[in-house]
Amino acid sequence: MKYTLLTLALVATVSGCANQPSSTPDVKATPPGACVTNFVTEGGFWAGQKHSTHEIFQKKSVAGAFDSVLQVMVTSGYQIVSNNKESGLISASQTVSYGNGKTIPINVLIRKVSSSDIKVEVSTVFSGGVTAPVDSVQKEFCKFLAAANQSPNISEPTGQQSTQQSPETAANTKKAASTKAKKQSSK
Repeated sequence: MKYTLLTLALVATVSGCANQPSSTPDVKATPPGACVTNFVTEGGFWAGQKHSTHEIFQKKSVAGAFDSVLQVMVTSGYQIVSNNKESGLISASQTVSYGNGKTIPINVLIRKVSSSDIKVEVSTVFSGGVTAPVDSVQKEFCKFLAAANQSPNISEPTGQQSTQQSPETAANTKKAASTKAKKQSSK
């Protein structure tokens, strides 16, 4: 009976979280692709289950993807246990309704795999007797991967700092450099 209530509570929690509107702007679930193709479930109801998936993104930075995924996790109601942008690790949890304080952990690891590519891995482990519909878990994971995919490309400016100068600023910079060079050559 206890396991049945716990299971129903978890299903309601995960399903409710997956179906609640998010305040995150324009983060759409990734269409069936790498997120779904790479999704794996190991174990079973009594022994516990591990769900995981991953995707490789081209022209993305660890820091940009990290910020995007973290924002989606927070706005989706996950409690952030720890996060470290340098290592690319986000550890979060979700409390199980009627679970006597029991939580479901979720981990996201974002790491560089080449000079311009990153790999985002998402995983969770349910203890024995706890389960959720696989499609709900998959939907949540794909939402995190979609956030990473929508982070700025490393070759695009972020809009925070402009690397282009106006013609007037460029002329003034060139004039200042010319004046400095003349002063040094006259010494």
